[in-house]
Amino acid sequence: MATKSHLLLFLLILSLTSLSLGQIMPVHLTVHGLINESAILPSGLLLHKFSQIQWFFGDEVIAYLINGRMKTDRVPQFKDRLVLYTENGSLQIDRLHMDDSMTYRALTVQDGVQHNFRVQLTVYEKVSTPKMEVLSNVSSAEFCNVTVKCSTLHGLWVASECSRTQGRFTCRETPSRDSASSESLQITAAGDSILCTASNPASKTTSSVPVKELCHTPAPDPDENRDPNYRSRGSTAAVVSLYVVAVAVVFKYVVYYNSKKMKQTDASNDPQSQRLAPHCDWVRN
Repeated sequence: MATKSHLLLFLLILSLTSLSLGQIMPVHLTVHGLINESAILPSGLLLHKFSQIQWFFGDEVIAYLINGRMKTDRVPQFKDRLVLYTENGSLQIDRLHMDDSMTYRALTVQDGVQHNFRVQLTVYEKVSTPKMEVLSNVSSAEFCNVTVKCSTLHGLWVASECSRTQGRFTCRETPSRDSASSESLQITAAGDSILCTASNPASKTTSSVPVKELCHTPAPDPDENRDPNYRSRGSTAAVVSLYVVAVAVVFKYVVYYNSKKMKQTDASNDPQSQRLAPHCDWVRN
């Protein structure tokens, strides 16, 4: 009993002297945590060798390690939820509650010198996946203008106008923030999707809508994937066709001319025609 009383008295004296001496100015650090998850509070020690360490929640000691003796269940609020690391003096808090948000102080003794290190722990709820809806959609094969709205279960919402210009899809970034919950919403365009991101300092989640579900796909150019020499080959084929037609016409004309000439030659060599010739001369005379 005497030993326990002496230990408690020592802790009280050490706490009071730490407040009055203050050889080293406390260093502040902010740690973010999520409800029902864990958070680790650094002790601020540059060297892992220390002889004593106490962790304070407000003005109350919640865990300590002195002369090899450790205790982490002094306060009912933290019962079975604290882990004190002997290697570096860090304190782990499991199954976080909103009530755990507070400034914690690590008081260490290293080579006979006291060090104070203050850590601000803030516990948040995990953000829910935002809901996206289309407010308006005016699109065709040439353009696409869409207005989308993003909202959370807590009533936070944001709207943004998105459009496709010169083949690139962009959204006006208009973030919205709830100062009470530190939650924020933002709509952006990334690649082929419209993204809505909900976040707070400890968590982030995103929902998305593919652009192709909102905008018409431009009609492909029929010549886009065609051989680049297609047009020149087409022109050459047209010229060749005209040449063939011209040759055919000339050939047909030559055949017709030769055929007519042969008929005239045959007629001049016919004997009956020659016998009729004098009669014709007598008639003329």
